[in-house]
Amino acid sequence: MLILLTVKSRTKLAMKKKLLLKQIFTYFNRYILSYGLYKEYVWILFKVFFLIIMVVIIYMVNIFTTRENRVLSFNSSIQTTYRRVACAPWGSPSLLSPSGARGRSYSDSKIRKLGEGPALLAGSPLANFVQKRAASNEAGGKNLDPNFVTGLVDAEGSFMVFIKLNSNNSIKLVRQIQLSFEISLHIKDIELLYKLKSFFGGAGTIFIPSTRKDARLKITALNDIFNFIIPHFKQYPLQGMKSLDYDLWFKCAELLLNKEHLHEEGLNKILSLKSMLNNGLSDKLKLAFPNVKIIDRPVLEVENIPLNPNYVSGFTEGDGCFTVNISSKTNQVIAYYIIELHKREITLLTSIQKFFDAGSINLALSRNTGRFYISKKSDLITKVLPHFDVYKLEGNKLKNYLIFREIVLLLNTKAHLTQEGFNKIKLLKEGLNK
Repeated sequence: MLILLTVKSRTKLAMKKKLLLKQIFTYFNRYILSYGLYKEYVWILFKVFFLIIMVVIIYMVNIFTTRENRVLSFNSSIQTTYRRVACAPWGSPSLLSPSGARGRSYSDSKIRKLGEGPALLAGSPLANFVQKRAASNEAGGKNLDPNFVTGLVDAEGSFMVFIKLNSNNSIKLVRQIQLSFEISLHIKDIELLYKLKSFFGGAGTIFIPSTRKDARLKITALNDIFNFIIPHFKQYPLQGMKSLDYDLWFKCAELLLNKEHLHEEGLNKILSLKSMLNNGLSDKLKLAFPNVKIIDRPVLEVENIPLNPNYVSGFTEGDGCFTVNISSKTNQVIAYYIIELHKREITLLTSIQKFFDAGSINLALSRNTGRFYISKKSDLITKVLPHFDVYKLEGNKLKNYLIFREIVLLLNTKAHLTQEGFNKIKLLKEGLNK
């Protein structure tokens, strides 16, 4: 009897174990499946959350970038006001108001109002910063050679006329006519832009677009144009095709100064002049003024006047290039000084070639460009390096020139024929045009 009970208890225990294992297996499968589904939901939610975080970050970066650019523009306008009130450089009383303050700007009066009055500068940390920066940039601007500035403007400057229209149902069709003198450089040359701003009497405003790849000095006030821009280019004229743009732009400035644009005849003259400037009249202007006489662009009169050495350096600062080519097959090293322009500037390239009495000019018809270059080692040593050692570059290109110079000197000593010298040239080349 005892044996029978023992067998029954063991059988029941085995059945309970089997049932328990079955239940465990069932619950295991159920939870595993549900957990897998849960993981899928969690993964989807995680991706949505990550995308939201990225959108927020991009939005915040744009906000801070905009604020920083506004601060830079604000500081720039304060620097302008400080220099004009405290230093009054290059001032011309004939174009100033009786109180000594400048007349109303055509474009950036609202910007300048942010920095009006010396009281805003007194005693604040911003005031100390602005005063030090203004003094530094003013000193740097005075050190710029006028011919260097003209050469740089011939490469990177522009003269523009903007005509803004009112709505179609307005009695007065033209709302504003604005002249603009601009110089655009890479953001690395921001300090050079501040020097140029100081050179032109602190006029204008420096803008940094949201792309942050370039910066622009823009001068639009008519008083500044007649006080600083026109006198400079009258004494130190442009040499390339841009001189034609300047002449047309100058005629527009005279019409505005004499208020002839307020009459139909004067307005039509400005429209005719604008038709020859840059991209000409827009379709909107052509539609609004169908009777305006479109004038052919004048032809540049070539003058056999030798280029000023500082002009050549200024032009190189804008459109020149120092580069080194290393052949992957033969390890041959060739250094180049290059200026490449639109084919309509062949005359200017020829003048630069005459200046150095070296180099060649090649036309690239597929790109509508002409290229002047010097690659002969003896010409680089005897003509290019001596020139830029005396008539120095002022911007970021100076760093490239110094690297280029060291490579040319290594080539002249035939150091590139040794493994050590060749490796040094390769290392130096990596820093060029960066």
